[in-house]
Amino acid sequence: MALLSFVFLLGIRISSQEMLIHLMGLQVLLSPKYSDPIRTLWFISLLLIFFTFAPTLILSLKRIARLFAAYLTIFMITILIHNSIELLDIRFFYFFPTFAIGSLIGVAQALPVMKTSNSLLGGSLVGFSVGILMLSQNNLTYIPDLDLLHILWSNLFILSSIVIIFRSSHRLTHFRFVQNLILYIATSSYFTYLYHRPLWRILYDISGIGVERIEVLINLVSIPIVIAFAFILQNLYKKIVERI
Repeated sequence: MALLSFVFLLGIRISSQEMLIHLMGLQVLLSPKYSDPIRTLWFISLLLIFFTFAPTLILSLKRIARLFAAYLTIFMITILIHNSIELLDIRFFYFFPTFAIGSLIGVAQALPVMKTSNSLLGGSLVGFSVGILMLSQNNLTYIPDLDLLHILWSNLFILSSIVIIFRSSHRLTHFRFVQNLILYIATSSYFTYLYHRPLWRILYDISGIGVERIEVLINLVSIPIVIAFAFILQNLYKKIVERI
């Protein structure tokens, strides 16, 4: 449904082969040689790929050291594959380390430590600052090919941000309103990601302004509407699945 909304609402032209690749969730795996992922739908493919093999690794290896070695081996092998036969979209390499570290944290049951460790918070603040500094020096809006240093700084920024947000939100969840707001946003987050571009296009067309320079402003103003609509879609989807 999300794919169809991109095709019909955003006017994206797609071949039958590309349609099949996207329906199977292989657009990140087969890019850039055989596929050109459509807008934000590349991330869905990345999720499918990681969550296909990660649970098997976690259940079979169990130990943190072995799991870390497996992730590192996969990362190195995929780099060789990308460089030799032009498979695996460049964005795979930017997000795979974050996903891998997240699963390692889960296996190690380290979330309680993240809530209380001041040294981790301090390190995250430093990492956040260093990440921003190093990324700003590159001044790149698009990474043409693998840049391991840029991947390192990107993941440092992402992981540090996660820790900081996690610690900050934990302090705020004592308030009932904040709890409800977080639950509301979390419930709608997946469908918000899937449909925000088509929904933005609908709202932009409804506005009838037709000035591309203020399209970003319209998008920002309409975020609550998009989240609310995504919340409704998510609950509707949940009810359908429960009945099945």
